[in-house]
Amino acid sequence: TVNASGGAINAAVTNQGGGTFNVTGTVTGNNNFTNTGAGTKLVVNGSGNYSGLQTLTNAAGAAITLDAGGTLSMKTFDQTGGSATTAGTFSAGTGGANITGGTFGVTDGIVTAGGAGLTNTGATVNASGGAINTAVTNQGGGTFNVTGLVTGNSTFLNTGAGTKLVLTGGNYSGLTTLTNAAGATITVDATSKLSMQTFSQTGGSTDNAGGMTVLGAATVSGGTLGNTGTFFADTFAQSAGATTTSVTFTAANGATLTGGTFDITAGTVSAGGATGLTNNGATVTASGGAINAAVTNKSGTFNVT
Repeated sequence: TVNASGGAINAAVTNQGGGTFNVTGTVTGNNNFTNTGAGTKLVVNGSGNYSGLQTLTNAAGAAITLDAGGTLSMKTFDQTGGSATTAGTFSAGTGGANITGGTFGVTDGIVTAGGAGLTNTGATVNASGGAINTAVTNQGGGTFNVTGLVTGNSTFLNTGAGTKLVLTGGNYSGLTTLTNAAGATITVDATSKLSMQTFSQTGGSTDNAGGMTVLGAATVSGGTLGNTGTFFADTFAQSAGATTTSVTFTAANGATLTGGTFDITAGTVSAGGATGLTNNGATVTASGGAINAAVTNKSGTFNVT
């Protein structure tokens, strides 16, 4: 057991073989820290502030715990295995935070990362609280779970077959642009809310059973968008892919369809502004519900079944 409550550790540190490294005060470093092996623990408590690290690596079943009130900062964070759980201030610099194995949990506090931001490749991120104030890339079959009140302030890219953004009893807000692509999936359950400035789907699927709010433009150019909850966008544009809605779908300043299919099976579709609901090349099929908008059908097909 190493107990660090102050001072500077100006050397590379390897914590392994079930060792415990506790930080309970203000401690600085100037080199790499490797935390590796089952049972090995790096713990920064609520009074701890560990800064100045170059690359912090978590691997092979080791655990990192950052308590509320604590601070842990480094130039680059690499996790290839094990677990990290943060409720304090977790700050990665220009090397970003790179999760390629194990689990990374955010229960409270703030996570920031420079460079490419927080990148999850094939691992699992569990966010139940706090703020993730950096660009997020979820890829390579990774899973990003939101189960509580979580805020962001940058982009979120969800991409690749098997990659999942899943909200279960969660509320994820503050995103700038959410992009879904290349076979990835977004799932918002009936008790969850997801909001962003703009939404772009080029592939994959989005299934919204809760509340999905796009304060600006929502665009679909591939994949499927299924709405069995409440979907709101300022404007909606679809050039390809398939949208199906059965509860409440609103495009406050107009919906323009130039390709793909748009199916209304129940509920209401509302589209305002000068555009209303304009079909200019897509196929609209209305088998139930109400269309509360001016409808313009140009070169598209409009089926009522």
